Amino acid sequence: MAEFEDVFLAVWLTGMLLTWPPWIWFSINSRRTRGEPLVPRPPTGAAFCELRASGRAHGTLLGRASNCLMVAIAGDELWITPTFPFNLVAPYGLMGLEYRIPKRTVTVVETSDSLFGPTVVIDIPRPNAPSRRVALKLTDRKAFLATLNGAAAGR
Repeated sequence: MAEFEDVFLAVWLTGMLLTWPPWIWFSINSRRTRGEPLVPRPPTGAAFCELRASGRAHGTLLGRASNCLMVAIAGDELWITPTFPFNLVAPYGLMGLEYRIPKRTVTVVETSDSLFGPTVVIDIPRPNAPSRRVALKLTDRKAFLATLNGAAAGR
C-alpha cells in the first residue's frame, strides 16, 4: 500500500508542477486583457469597502469565496472582486464573483441573519445573459445597504 501512496504523491506533485504555472499565467493574462489590476486595491474615496467579505454566486459550481472578497461602493459603481492572491486561482469572471457595475442596476433580493453572519442576496444584470444572484456575507450589512440605496435615492 505504501508503494501506491508514493507513486500517487509523485504523480500528483508532477501534475501540479506542470499545470500551475500555465494556469497562473492564463489567470494573469485574462486580467491584463480586461485592464483589471493584478492586486486589487480599494477604490479611492469609497463610501463603503469591506476587504474580507465572503460570497457565493448562484448557478456556478466554483463560485464560492470565504473571507477573500473585496466589496466596495465608490462613486456610482459596485465592485466585487477576490483579493490577491486569491484572484489568481481562476481566470477573470470564471467564478462569477468579479463585477464592476453601476450600482443603480443592482437589485437587493433579500437580507438575512444566519449563524454564519449577515447576508445580502443581490441580483446582478449581465449583458446577453440572465442576471446572476450573488449572496454576500458582510460584516456591516447595514452600511452596505445604506450606501447602495443612498445612491439610488440620489438619482
